Amino acid sequence: MRGFDTGNDQAKSEMQEFMTNEIPDLRVDIQLTIAEGDKVACLMEYRGTHATFKREAIWREIWGRAPRRRQDRRELAPFPTWMPT
Repeated sequence: MRGFDTGNDQAKSEMQEFMTNEIPDLRVDIQLTIAEGDKVACLMEYRGTHATFKREAIWREIWGRAPRRRQDRRELAPFPTWMPT
């Protein structure tokens, strides 16, 4: 099955718009950061009130990044900077 080719900028923009509309008071806390060599992972806790249901939601995600190779360069992909803290 063929998937959609969605660029990072488009996905980031759409997720930002969705979260801003659905959970306008979203707060994000970094609970734990683990790094080894050129790899990093963060445990993030999200919490906020859903705009339609008026109920608080709390969930956790792990975001990890490993370096990407681009023309023999190694660099870390940045974490989303649009998320409120």
